[in-house]
Amino acid sequence: MYLKINMNVSRLNNIAYKTYIEMCGTYFSDIKEGEHYYYMETDGTLTDLGVCLYSKSDSNMCWHDGPSWWEELRFENTSEKRYRHYCGGGGTANYNRLPFIKNKK
Repeated sequence: MYLKINMNVSRLNNIAYKTYIEMCGTYFSDIKEGEHYYYMETDGTLTDLGVCLYSKSDSNMCWHDGPSWWEELRFENTSEKRYRHYCGGGGTANYNRLPFIKNKK
């Protein structure tokens, strides 16, 4: 039996990008102020973000809503919105890797 799979190039690129981020991206907790980072673009190129200027997170417990959390990153070169990271929510924190790559120099 032959099974036809409808995959196009952009969907394959998206899968490859997400896989790369899950393997090589950086967890929020590992991003430190004063260190140099790059942003992994969906086409595989790296954009120089410069030094991390701000890395803060916090959590809160509300008696009727349960836990909530937020995290924020700011870099030197953040001219576009996708280079800024602000995330938050209810329940447990987000432990996914982010598309930020530390400069190894």
